[in-house]
Amino acid sequence: MKKIVLYGDSNTYGYDPCGILDRRYPKEDRWPDLLAGNPEWDIRAYGLNGRTIPRHNAEYAYLDQILMNTAPFDLFVIMLGSNDLLYMMEPDIEYVKACADHMLSYLLGRSCIQGDGSRILLLAPPPFQIKDPYSARHVSASQDFAKAYQQLSDARHTHFADVGQWNIAIAYDGVHFTEAGHHTFAKQMDAVLTDIFTPRSEAPL
Repeated sequence: MKKIVLYGDSNTYGYDPCGILDRRYPKEDRWPDLLAGNPEWDIRAYGLNGRTIPRHNAEYAYLDQILMNTAPFDLFVIMLGSNDLLYMMEPDIEYVKACADHMLSYLLGRSCIQGDGSRILLLAPPPFQIKDPYSARHVSASQDFAKAYQQLSDARHTHFADVGQWNIAIAYDGVHFTEAGHHTFAKQMDAVLTDIFTPRSEAPL
């Protein structure tokens, strides 16, 4: 069994934009819990509504707490950046990329990772589908997540996946996954994890 830590925002938490009460999908419709249905994975999910890429000491202190609570682990999965763009009056994907790069550098310096990029999976969030004309610049900037994060992954030698290629169903707000989207995400993530942890046979001479 592989221990996998999930570090993300409301789409990892399972936020339901149409819900009432705690506004969270039930466990059977949240991708981390669906993923945990595979006995190969020991899933530790840390999703938080509104979370951005860490920038302040307190945010990095909380990240360190997660690392200490879960180490040793086999893979640390990150899906962040959407809120960073949404909170910007002038969305700048290069700034988000720089923040993500600093986070990766920080993680690689922790003793539980020891510079091993193969213990990190960086996910590029899917582009926004917001219909409000005011958000057109944010939608446009979000379309560059995949390119920016692929470059980071290549530079830091981490695993990478582009969630924008997974055909995730997005709710009316153009940001959050629907219940069906969570099921699709779980299936795609399961395939990515299986690929990461499947031993590669050497090519014949």
